[in-house]
Amino acid sequence: MDQVKSAFLDQEVNFHEFVFVLQKRKWFIIAFTCVLCTFVIIRAFVMKPVYSTSVKLLIQKQAPHVVKLDEVTSTGYSGMEYYQTQYNILRSRFIAESVYGALGEYSPWDPWRGRSEKVSARFNTPFSKTEFLMSVTKIVPIPNTEIVEIRTEDIDPVLAARIAGLWAEKYIGYILDTKVDVTEYASDWLRDKIEKAQKDLEVAENVLQNYRKESSILTGEALTGTKTVLDQLLEKKANLDIELSEELEYFKEKHPKIIALRSELESVEGKIVRETAKELEDKDKEIKFNMLKRNVDTANGVYASLLKRMSETELAGALKTTNVSVIEKAVVPKKPVRPRKQRDIAIALVGGLVLSSVISLIIEGLDQSLRTPDAVKRYLGLPCLAAIPYPRVVEDKVMDPELISWKSPRSTISESYRELRTSLLFASVEHKKRSIVFTSASPEEGKTTSAVNLAAVMAQAGEKTILVDADMRKPRIAQVFGLESSRAGLSECLIDKVSLEAATAKTEIENLSVITSGAIPPNPSELLGSTRMEVLLKKLLELYDAVIIDAPPALAVTDAVVLAGRVDGVILVIQYGKVHRNAVIRARDILAPSNSSKIIGVVLNKVEMTKPGSYYNTYYYGTHPEHDPKIAG
Repeated sequence: MDQVKSAFLDQEVNFHEFVFVLQKRKWFIIAFTCVLCTFVIIRAFVMKPVYSTSVKLLIQKQAPHVVKLDEVTSTGYSGMEYYQTQYNILRSRFIAESVYGALGEYSPWDPWRGRSEKVSARFNTPFSKTEFLMSVTKIVPIPNTEIVEIRTEDIDPVLAARIAGLWAEKYIGYILDTKVDVTEYASDWLRDKIEKAQKDLEVAENVLQNYRKESSILTGEALTGTKTVLDQLLEKKANLDIELSEELEYFKEKHPKIIALRSELESVEGKIVRETAKELEDKDKEIKFNMLKRNVDTANGVYASLLKRMSETELAGALKTTNVSVIEKAVVPKKPVRPRKQRDIAIALVGGLVLSSVISLIIEGLDQSLRTPDAVKRYLGLPCLAAIPYPRVVEDKVMDPELISWKSPRSTISESYRELRTSLLFASVEHKKRSIVFTSASPEEGKTTSAVNLAAVMAQAGEKTILVDADMRKPRIAQVFGLESSRAGLSECLIDKVSLEAATAKTEIENLSVITSGAIPPNPSELLGSTRMEVLLKKLLELYDAVIIDAPPALAVTDAVVLAGRVDGVILVIQYGKVHRNAVIRARDILAPSNSSKIIGVVLNKVEMTKPGSYYNTYYYGTHPEHDPKIAG
């Protein structure tokens, strides 16, 4: 349950950051949207209205055959192949050229200039005009149906409807012409076949007739007349054989009766031989006759079949039918498809807001600097103790920022430093942080300014405070308080050249003393890490309520790391939107090994709180009456 709540809280923070980014860049979003809407409005009123209309055709699947003879046409079309073929025919240059020719004179147009001379100069040939006509006409199959749409556009609504109608008409005409062509081809082919079949039939009949004459055959049945005589002779021979066998049982070979029977038997056998030879001859004639007759019947059948197919083909060619029909004619459109002013402006408004918001988020995402306390907490794991605003009023801008808490105690910036002091009190409830080091990741982030102003507000609160300039490489404390740069300071005190009292200087701010850096030594890190520095800090804590130390940047030198191990706490100063967060993370990691618990938190410096969509509560950092002429007056 706790994990769920934590995830919800993280989402809420991200949502707030999203809102803050949009608020921060609201003028960019507004400007981007206004420019986009202005462009769309100009486009809507300058652009010529473009009208669109369409014709819907029903194309039923039907293979383009006319007769049933496989030799004439093939019916091997699949559904997908057939429809893809028809779509490509509809998109073909042949149909476009037919439409262009039917229009008589067609002039291309431009949505910005209409049908002007410049546009006509670009499309000055029939080929280019046909190309343009194809570009403004779309063939759109309706999914899962046999319906296809022919859509066309033109700045003239009447002409748009005419073009769509002509496109459908020329396509249907092409289908009919194709059917006629196929019919004519089939008819020509059948005529050739009929002529040949007729000749073959005539030849077969002539051969059959000539054979009849040569063989003296009147009909096919006459050839079977001799079969009875042979059967009778065979039957008679069989009877004689039986009778001879019976008589031989009673008579000798020399017997007259036996001799007569044998003589009669020989006569019958001779007749059988002659009749058999004659029957074989007649059989050959019959076979040849039947073969010739079959040839005649076959030729006659082919001839009759071709005559029937010829009749069917001529009838099919006479019928002007097709598998394509118009189910919705083109109508003259009343409203243009573009520009649609209200719709386009609405889209531009919504699109501009969305696109500019996305761009803003991308820009913000590319920004790797730290700008909010949430970002500090997320990437560094440290609390943001205070956010010091960038000077807003003229007085703050011309004033020295290091002493603003003293010179302008009621300003917004001074209030922010008092918030820093309060945050330190809450951060050290159990053990008060009396010695604090100010450092940063890189130079010029405002660590010296933050150290001076915190020391000032602590002194104003009645705490006896001392400010130590431990930046022995680029010291600035002496310059801030108008002290001589040659004055003895921290470096001389650490080598016992001067006493602590001699190195300490009073300031105009009550309860605030400073120790300047003194002469710049060749070995600042060794001095700050020496035992004498530790002894000096202990002595300062005995004499003062708070010790504020200004240290060099953590990434530049090791001075801050050395000092971090000897004080109660470290404050990391980050300039708003300047330093890459990886550099700050590196600075934190460098300071952490000494004692990570001593890093108290972060001060965000020069925060642009008045910028549109700022993360920060502007009412909290409100303008004080003395800085607002309206209130002060």
